[in-house]
Amino acid sequence: MGAAVSVQVLVPYWQHYHVVSVIDYGAGNLRNSRYLKNLGFKVLAVETPRHLKKISSMLVSSRIAALESCLISNCRLNADLVLLNFVLNIIDDKREREKIIRNIYLNLKPGGFFLVEVKEKNKNSSTKGMLEGELDNEIVHYGFEKELLLRRRGLLAVLYRKIIL
Repeated sequence: MGAAVSVQVLVPYWQHYHVVSVIDYGAGNLRNSRYLKNLGFKVLAVETPRHLKKISSMLVSSRIAALESCLISNCRLNADLVLLNFVLNIIDDKREREKIIRNIYLNLKPGGFFLVEVKEKNKNSSTKGMLEGELDNEIVHYGFEKELLLRRRGLLAVLYRKIIL
């Protein structure tokens, strides 16, 4: 399976803005990490310790650096871009989601990009997804502004930018 369509579509945009360093937060099976690494981006995969053990051979073979998610709050990585694909869909605890967003903010350089992709909630369904307004409510107040919006077959991808203070 290749990288998320949102990632593939936005690569030229990020290249235009000289994005080099990327944090793939909740990297899963490294599909986005490997894709971006092969295009020359400097990628750091962030995952739970348990999942990092599970994908350790893929990390080594792909030469992708990794960090345990429990350690990122101690870092200030100053990344150009952070990816967060479907992580918010699987975390029910609002405080845990807030902690992740706060850690992303702290590890993103001023003016850096933050791509969030979620399953989009259908207004007529009770599926586990999010509406655009719900996503904005969870993210914007941390100091982000919406840059771009992409929708595709039940998926919602929003590119935010960290406000320069």
